[in-house]
Amino acid sequence: MNSSQNINIGLDHTNAELRLLTIREVTDLLQISHVTLNRLSKKGDFPRPIRVSRQVRYRATEVRDWIQKNQH
Repeated sequence: MNSSQNINIGLDHTNAELRLLTIREVTDLLQISHVTLNRLSKKGDFPRPIRVSRQVRYRATEVRDWIQKNQH
């Protein structure tokens, strides 16, 4: 992902802190496979997912912050 790419993950609303992303949304956003996402999460190099019932989700604010921190 290049630094000029717009990072739009639904955080321009007042409920931004509550937005949860699916694995698919995260992998599409980062252009990585789910295997790479799992590897990053398990190594502690990416925000830890949370479980909502049986579903795995990522906090959008944490993903946004990770992207901003890791842009080259």
